[in-house]
Amino acid sequence: MPLDKRYSVYHENELVFSLFNAEPRHSIFCTTISKMSPVKLISECFVRPKSDVEDSERYHYLSPLALHLISLGNTQYGLLFRTSSYKSNNFFDNLKLSLSHALVHFYPLAGRLVTKTYDEEHSCSIFVDCKSGPGARLIHASASDVTVDNIVNPTTDVPLVVQSFFDLGERQVNHDGHTRALLSVQMTEVADGLFIGCCINHCVTDGTSLSHFLNVLSNIFVSGEGTKDVILRKPVIKFPPSISEGFPIIKLPFKEPNEFITRFDKDHLLRDRVFHFSAATMSKLKIKANAEANNSSMPQLSSFKALCGFIWQSITRARNLPSEEETKFAMAVNIRSRIEPPLSPDHLANCFVAATATAKAGELLKNGLGYATMLIHDEVDTVNAETAREALVLSSGESPTIESPGFISLGTNCVVMGGSPRFDFSGAEFGLGKLVAIRTGYTNRADGKLTAFPGRDGPGSVDLQVGLLPEYMSALLLDEEFMNYVS
Repeated sequence: MPLDKRYSVYHENELVFSLFNAEPRHSIFCTTISKMSPVKLISECFVRPKSDVEDSERYHYLSPLALHLISLGNTQYGLLFRTSSYKSNNFFDNLKLSLSHALVHFYPLAGRLVTKTYDEEHSCSIFVDCKSGPGARLIHASASDVTVDNIVNPTTDVPLVVQSFFDLGERQVNHDGHTRALLSVQMTEVADGLFIGCCINHCVTDGTSLSHFLNVLSNIFVSGEGTKDVILRKPVIKFPPSISEGFPIIKLPFKEPNEFITRFDKDHLLRDRVFHFSAATMSKLKIKANAEANNSSMPQLSSFKALCGFIWQSITRARNLPSEEETKFAMAVNIRSRIEPPLSPDHLANCFVAATATAKAGELLKNGLGYATMLIHDEVDTVNAETAREALVLSSGESPTIESPGFISLGTNCVVMGGSPRFDFSGAEFGLGKLVAIRTGYTNRADGKLTAFPGRDGPGSVDLQVGLLPEYMSALLLDEEFMNYVS
């Protein structure tokens, strides 16, 4: 199995995966992880749906919005629990059975990508064969010297070991779904808890669907049944015909993967840290943004958009950009409710577009939080039914564009917000009690990449994972204005 050797080492005799061999370029990089043991693979298997997929459901065709991400990494979210009251083998066996029941409803995730080429046109079409391949990947691993506190310590960077809690840290892009599982679930035992890491191919679905899947999987796991009565919110698989009728004939103007697939930048070493913003802090940012924007209209600027404006300004300060240099802030916008007719919130698909605000660094910092927040708000506001439809329905003869890893299309000074505090993981407890934290892994990390999670303090709070080059992270941590808002 190909692994990025710069980040991980595979020892064939011991089946040990280590993420502690990367040598940081800067002494400021978190060093506490070097005392932890590697992640050990206990067992793994592949899981098919409990019942067969009907022939009529065999082929799942992808939208242009999905194919746009074919060269990016998958979607990853992991749930951390503090517990010792479970039997690992029984838990893994029950997880395997529950996964087979869940895949009956999320059946595209059990398939593989398939490419059909057209030699005369020098083109290809890519779609999901729901019956192809051995199914979803289920992994049982352990990291016995890693504690819950090691993972959630707010005074240190996110340990590199967390990256190996997702698909054993094996790097891949969405195109690898031709030979690799479209869904991977990894159960990793830590010294005083359990981490359940989930990876889903980003061409098939997005973070909204991933959180839905984890809630359904947990519901089945806790109930011990896979009956339809247990699943209160079944996923919706198919788009309306008015949207999807052109999906089967979408072609990319390429024949070979090396013509359009770009791999990871293996020399990129970032620092990742999670910052917590309490509900009270979020409220303060909202009040400040609306006051500075002189916004008395309804609805007001939201607290999350205010946080986005705040972190955009903070990272721009940390980068110490020249005042005339341009910076961008891109934010993922869910279009399920914006398209006409609206899609179900439980629609299983990649259904987000990027709203991108642009400013010169000097103007962004000089004009205050209200200015930055309004720039973001106005761009998000432009994502309407027409924009959503254009993202999902191509004009005749048009081909999807392919996004490159690292968000290079946005330039070198971008800040990209992924995830959402609205993702609902509250029901995904797997009988283990209250969720301690949510984390993401190695995928799609780049300088300025942010991931927002529901905050550990409950409604209104936000946990924000920030990835920056080491020198920029050091500057951010020394920024009193920024740190005064961090709980």
